[in-house]
Amino acid sequence: MTGAESEKIGVLTAKVAGLEKQVEQQGELLREVRDTIIATKGSWKTLVAIGGLLMALSSLVTGVVLKFWPQGH
Repeated sequence: MTGAESEKIGVLTAKVAGLEKQVEQQGELLREVRDTIIATKGSWKTLVAIGGLLMALSSLVTGVVLKFWPQGH
């Protein structure tokens, strides 16, 4: 093997090592994204339930207030 071939192999080896590191970092990032998605899976249901409850309560309060609101008579 000539010196030029050895140099090319060394360059390619360094590039492969860099690519392996990037793939590892992307894998870690994907795991973090997956964990975040899993953690928020039920949160939207809770927010919808709270929103529905608040809308019902505000409708009830509005109905009661309007029932007893002076009509200017």
